[in-house]
Amino acid sequence: MTIKTTDWAAVIDQLLRRNVTMRQIGEAMQMMLTTRMIRHYSIGVQPAHFRGEALIALWCDNTGQARDNLPTCDLVRGHRVERNREPDASPRLQELPQWPAAAPVAVKPVKRKYTKRAVR
Repeated sequence: MTIKTTDWAAVIDQLLRRNVTMRQIGEAMQMMLTTRMIRHYSIGVQPAHFRGEALIALWCDNTGQARDNLPTCDLVRGHRVERNREPDASPRLQELPQWPAAAPVAVKPVKRKYTKRAVR
């Protein structure tokens, strides 16, 4: 069974084709929208709820369509896990660097030019 979710990259693309600027889209989402963020949305990243709702409202206003007509795609879970290597089951111990022994150093106390006086 596949779960459908909003295709955020397609929503933004449709808005850009209707001459809505990236600045206007960013203001609606209360953030600065960049092309890097659009790339993230195209691989399945979901915006925060309030930002998604603001983007949907902007899309509905500009296209004149209802929420039911939003572009959708299949929800992919664990896409980050698939790209990473499989975790190693063995415990890993990290060795500490072999620093040379430090000789004790005598430090003279700092003499202040002005002493702090108690306020009465």
